[in-house]
Amino acid sequence: MSSSEREKWMRKFHVLDKTYGRVIFLPHAGGSASYYRDLCMALSSSNIECIAIQYPGRQDRFKEEMIESIEEYADIITEILVGLDDKPTILFGHSMGALIAYNMLARHETELSFVDLFVASAHHPPKSSEPYIKGDSASDENVIAHLKKLGGFDDRLLSDPTIIEVILPAVENDLQAVSKFHMKSIVKLQVPIVSVIGMHDPTTDIESTSEWAKLTAKEFRIVQLSGGHFYFANEHTKLINIILQLLIKAGGEH
Repeated sequence: MSSSEREKWMRKFHVLDKTYGRVIFLPHAGGSASYYRDLCMALSSSNIECIAIQYPGRQDRFKEEMIESIEEYADIITEILVGLDDKPTILFGHSMGALIAYNMLARHETELSFVDLFVASAHHPPKSSEPYIKGDSASDENVIAHLKKLGGFDDRLLSDPTIIEVILPAVENDLQAVSKFHMKSIVKLQVPIVSVIGMHDPTTDIESTSEWAKLTAKEFRIVQLSGGHFYFANEHTKLINIILQLLIKAGGEH
């Protein structure tokens, strides 16, 4: 894959000469790399390399064809990341990104041997399939209601037809990808899993999230922070500290 194609997918908001760890963010349904900019900038101040993945079909990639399945997302992003140097690395998938990250590690373990830990943020493990929104109810109105329920968007923006026209296609596309996804067989990952969820997230809870423990042969734990689906809006500093602690531990085991 060409370097220019990789640059479309991999966004770095601050380039550092020397780093001792890395975090790779895989965004939520309809999400973009820029949503994780503040987290990346904060991590860079601690000499952490931060890569946020930019999916096609949004922002500066608006005119590009969107990816229609979790498996295709996983295959392409794996190809994008192959060749990264070996340093303590966290693969951080938020919401839909957690499903993509798990699929990447389950099917491409050898290519992703530099990944030391998987953070499954704001999502329960893959099931035989329980869609966010049932297929026949994924109207624009229902998707907008779903976004309002999750938070993370200013309600005024979700009432603006011009904004809706821009953001809705990517959200609907990704929700369909999530609703179609299921694992044909369960694969236990060879890296630890840390699940991070918001206390008031309407999409997941301690009970369902604890099922991630069955998908790793290594350590598992849950971290619960105040807030909802986009808990890091409330707990930005705590999340940064958790990530730094996880990287220090991963570095000690390298």
